[in-house]
Amino acid sequence: MISLKSYSAVLVQHFNNPQNVGHFNEQDQNVYTGRSGCIESGDCVRVQFKIDDGIINEICFKAQGSCATIAVASWVTSKIHHFPVSEIGNLSAELIMTELQLPAAKKHCVLMVLDALQKAALSLKSS
Repeated sequence: MISLKSYSAVLVQHFNNPQNVGHFNEQDQNVYTGRSGCIESGDCVRVQFKIDDGIINEICFKAQGSCATIAVASWVTSKIHHFPVSEIGNLSAELIMTELQLPAAKKHCVLMVLDALQKAALSLKSS
């Protein structure tokens, strides 16, 4: 468990009880996957989703790294679950930083999760 003194209550909640952790079969043609980070450095995230009529109806992630990386992935996947896939680009790093009250030093965690999400969306367009 991390300390409430270090991070916001929202971030601590998402780290201690992450939402949407999981894995879909990448062989399923309805699964769109994006990865970001570097396993060698310890921070990496995979985001996967399934859509129905342009709406994200299932979403999951796997992450390793700092508590901020895991909490951001949990918060982001919860935020966009049941959103139109076309709105992924509207999710900004600044919004996430504000909502989770993250210090500037943790912005890389946000950018990594957004990168994985964008890569999943791009795999949709290329299919």
